[in-house]
Amino acid sequence: MVHDTHVKSHQHIRKRVHTKFEKYPHPNKLKNNLDKLVYAAGFFGLVMTIPQILKIWVEKNVAGISVVSWISYFL
Repeated sequence: MVHDTHVKSHQHIRKRVHTKFEKYPHPNKLKNNLDKLVYAAGFFGLVMTIPQILKIWVEKNVAGISVVSWISYFL
């Protein structure tokens, strides 16, 4: 899914960009926790999408889905 791609992208960018400058995982607890938070946000976004997909496919009803969420997925 889109969120999973962003999580993997974040991890790989952190590894590539900071190979000569910062360690990965970072020894600074704030940056290390921020890296972990990105994983949690990606998982949470995926889980919150499941009810909307079920409503569309199972109930065949698009009333009440979040247009803002779906627009943000495509950005």
